[in-house]
Amino acid sequence: MGIEGAPESGYESMDFDELLKDPVAGSIVEKKALEYLQTENAEYFNREFSGELDEEGYLFKKDGTTSNTKPSQNIGGGLAMEKVMEMVRAELK
Repeated sequence: MGIEGAPESGYESMDFDELLKDPVAGSIVEKKALEYLQTENAEYFNREFSGELDEEGYLFKKDGTTSNTKPSQNIGGGLAMEKVMEMVRAELK
């Protein structure tokens, strides 16, 4: 069983950008990227951001201004991106 309305398969073969653009997976990518930043990259994240998002999904900086970046744009690539993709796929199953 997966997320209601989500196809049972297909997500496993998607890359990060495809997941991000997907109407179902995209919001989950942002949620899991924020989760990753707050746990795995907490020192950097907590120094720069409040953890709150504006109405368009952009992170607020510590000073209360919008950062013009979303959580997915702050995780970097490589292993961090792979970890977030694993988290997203696990939620979509």
